[in-house]
Amino acid sequence: MNAVKNLSTMKNIILFIIAIAISGNTLCQWTQLNSGTGQKLEDIDCPSTNVCYVAGDAGTILKTTDGGQTWVSKTNGLDVTEYYNSIDCIDENTCFTAHGNGGLYKTTDGGDTWVEKNMPAGSITKIFMTNSSIGYASPVGAYLKTIDGGENWTWETSSLHFGTNTSIFFFNQDTGYFAFGDATDMGVIKTTDGGNNWSYSLTGISCPPKALHFSTISFGILVGSDGCAYRTTDQGASWDTLNTGTSKILEDIWCVDEDTCYIVGSTGASMLKTTDGGNTWASDLGSAPSANYLSIDFPSQNVGYAVGWGGTIIKKDYSTGFGELKDNSPSINIFPNPATEETIIYYAANNSSFNKSHFEVFDVLGKKVSSQELNQGNNKLKNNDLFSGMYLYTVVSDNTILQTGKLMVN
Repeated sequence: MNAVKNLSTMKNIILFIIAIAISGNTLCQWTQLNSGTGQKLEDIDCPSTNVCYVAGDAGTILKTTDGGQTWVSKTNGLDVTEYYNSIDCIDENTCFTAHGNGGLYKTTDGGDTWVEKNMPAGSITKIFMTNSSIGYASPVGAYLKTIDGGENWTWETSSLHFGTNTSIFFFNQDTGYFAFGDATDMGVIKTTDGGNNWSYSLTGISCPPKALHFSTISFGILVGSDGCAYRTTDQGASWDTLNTGTSKILEDIWCVDEDTCYIVGSTGASMLKTTDGGNTWASDLGSAPSANYLSIDFPSQNVGYAVGWGGTIIKKDYSTGFGELKDNSPSINIFPNPATEETIIYYAANNSSFNKSHFEVFDVLGKKVSSQELNQGNNKLKNNDLFSGMYLYTVVSDNTILQTGKLMVN
């Protein structure tokens, strides 16, 4: 069912949502996809909500172009005896992947063919392209950089201790971070000039880091083994320790904004979510299988994927209860959900025809109980006048319904 509906169908939509709720089918959960493989899947990168690439063991490279409904193998030109532990895409057709013995490959035709590139290093743990020309890769003890779209890679050195680089994140081509960890030291280093100079951002941490992610240039979270997590809100100038409530290995993190982040990790901490910037965490796995998840990616604020052991791929789509928004429709995110005192409605319209939109709340009998105009960015809905329970919402612009879904109030 399309996300955009005429108002004449509102009654049917509301009745349909009620039927789903009564049957116990909760919207917006993580759901398992059929990957067609049992291999361990190490990394996922999605250049769009429908197109994703996955790298894994035994020469596994998978691609979907239909939002995960089907996955096809894309290994032409690759050494299929190797395990591929990193994949990074510039767009839907141009991607890089690397394996544990130092081979690095590039495709420019959507994975139909891969070409090996000049790589003067051993095992690569991560690739990160900041744009179509500049990118970084992380071997042990230093890092590699390309300035020609990955055709050639050169060793870059620094007086700082790089150790075993476990994660790379660049917010733009100038500002980036490397997480490192070995027996000597563990922490994060930062550059603000494209790698010409580096400084320590975080040192002396208590567990080997695994991954870091920034949702804005100021806000980022680092996760690692033993359930450890650290947060910065000032561009890495300082970090505070977070309590994730687990001692399990945390493998990867993705923050969709400064409030909502997801962590994937080993069984027992397969999927954790925060809606308050990392202060509290709770399981968000729902009915998805409990597994060792290794990588997570949100190509938009509304759609996310995660991969892990045993060929497991799961997806969460909360753009609507009925499918993804059209490309020219506004980006809409409702959080937290369930909510207590207030609900945040994130609204970003890239089309002037959607500038005047309203968020309308209905009880289960179809009676409208709340309505407010939406501005660009975060909008606050006060829940003081709503009783605890389930409500239905619509986002309406003129005579068009942009999104419908279920709102829970505690």
